[in-house]
Amino acid sequence: MIKDIMLYYTELVEFLGETLGPDYEIVLFDLRNSRKKIIAISNGKISGRNIGDPITDFISEKLETKDYVNSNYRANYRGIVNGNKFIRCSTKYIKDSENNLIGLLCINFNDSRFEKIASDILKLCHPDALVDNVIFEKADPTIFEEPEQIGLTITDLAKKLVEDVINKIDKPIESLNKKEKMSVVSTLNSKDLFELKSSIPLVAKKLNISEATLYRYITNINKEG
Repeated sequence: MIKDIMLYYTELVEFLGETLGPDYEIVLFDLRNSRKKIIAISNGKISGRNIGDPITDFISEKLETKDYVNSNYRANYRGIVNGNKFIRCSTKYIKDSENNLIGLLCINFNDSRFEKIASDILKLCHPDALVDNVIFEKADPTIFEEPEQIGLTITDLAKKLVEDVINKIDKPIESLNKKEKMSVVSTLNSKDLFELKSSIPLVAKKLNISEATLYRYITNINKEG
């Protein structure tokens, strides 16, 4: 029996995490179903992510533009974790024998520890203000390609999808009738949102309905579909 290629990469994640050390986050995404989730991660404390978390919006956009068709990887682009810390990211596109994209192997390097060491050394021979304000001045992010926002959890993804759909409704959520609420649920269902367990209480609360009612809406929509 041929070993699942993702099992090889799962072992590689652990190996690279041990070999490269705690400043490198190694992440493996399985794209073979609609969830597109993390199936292995090493040193996840860098971004705060865990197994089961989804791909980022940045990667999702690259998949939509089929960036992977003419390249096998993207190396050394910027990412942001915790909303304010820059890291260096690289992504390997994993393809099957027919060149279909089935996974992503991501390596994220957090150099903040080394930047501090370099800053301390430079301050031995330069004024502190020169080092802090000139040598290590943060570049304006608007002059570069938009960095990848890293650390989106499943709950964050659910909230974003719900808010995006509700924001397109031209009336207060509390004024929606049953048909309109079912339309919202149908849209979210088409985006596979309800495969995320955390989405059920979130959507029910947003629509001012019980979870039982939401489950009934989903069941009816799936029957009609």
